[in-house]
Amino acid sequence: MSVKVKVTTGVLVGIVVGVLGGAMGITWLHPPVDTSAIDNATKSVMVTAEVEDKPVRDLFSVQAQVRPEIEEPVVLATAGEGARQIVSGKVHAVGSVLHFGDVVAEVSGRPVFAVPSWLPIYRDITENAEGSDVDALQQMLQDIGLYLGSVGGKAGPQTMAAITKLYTRAGYAAPDPKGLLMSDTAVLSADGLAVASAAPVGSELSEDTPMVTVVTAPAVILARVDMIQAQGFPVGTSVMVQIGSASPMVSEVTAVGDFQEGTVSQPAGYDITVTIPDGVDSLVVVQEPVIVSESGDLQTGPAVPLTAIRRDSAGSSYVLVPGPSDQTPMTPTRVAVSVTGQTAGWAVIQENPDLPVGATVIVSGD
Repeated sequence: MSVKVKVTTGVLVGIVVGVLGGAMGITWLHPPVDTSAIDNATKSVMVTAEVEDKPVRDLFSVQAQVRPEIEEPVVLATAGEGARQIVSGKVHAVGSVLHFGDVVAEVSGRPVFAVPSWLPIYRDITENAEGSDVDALQQMLQDIGLYLGSVGGKAGPQTMAAITKLYTRAGYAAPDPKGLLMSDTAVLSADGLAVASAAPVGSELSEDTPMVTVVTAPAVILARVDMIQAQGFPVGTSVMVQIGSASPMVSEVTAVGDFQEGTVSQPAGYDITVTIPDGVDSLVVVQEPVIVSESGDLQTGPAVPLTAIRRDSAGSSYVLVPGPSDQTPMTPTRVAVSVTGQTAGWAVIQENPDLPVGATVIVSGD
């Protein structure tokens, strides 16, 4: 009986040892799977950023175009009956300036004086003539310093003397009988216009060949800006102009028009006028694309990355600030913010003593 017990006990011990040895062998041949990479990948990594001082918005840039200078012809008030009108002298150089009372050109031996468009000349003005045309002529002669009498609409001796001075100071004899001949006048739409072209001596005047053409509006750059962009382009503002592929050049806003309603081809907004940069030939670049951009420094303010801005269920904006580093687990602090602008992926916020420049905010991974 005792022999059997001893044998059974030995068998059991052998089995246990065998099982343990087999388990240890399996463990040595097949170690446990390393899941650390998966565990690390599923952890939430906190990404932070600092509050920075940023411009409150991006600089505005708008498309524009070159408008060439506008010219108009200056022609005789009357061509005369069957007479050929030939330029015989007094040819102005391109770029020279014409004023009221100046000789536009000498035509068939007679001077042609520039008179304003508000002078309704429709006849020869001789002594004792009366009317609105006489009144306007007296005003013009007074403006250019030839008439010292009163403006009353009647051509008396002082008016005749002033007309005579008009002719003689230009080097011509006054008509006889005295007066201003309508055929010796040409209308100039404004005082001080520059000559764009002039018919040379010997030219026969016609609709296609005026005495001179004058510049009534210089070449400029025009752009339409919307209501928001308009704040960046007030009159007198220095801007950068890029024409085609050329380097940007400094220019200036010289005019801002009234608000215009939108059309099919043009959005609503304000038309701004920018001077052509020095050295640019408007005729050469008239078809080139143009970009007008703000220049200079913008107002700045505290800003955080756009991705740091969060919203609660009530629609209020806030950011999270990391809690104390010795706190486990760390609990972020919520700070309410008011976004006032946006620039290049950053949200500009109102100044907040809890978020000074340099403070840390949580971008993700809270």
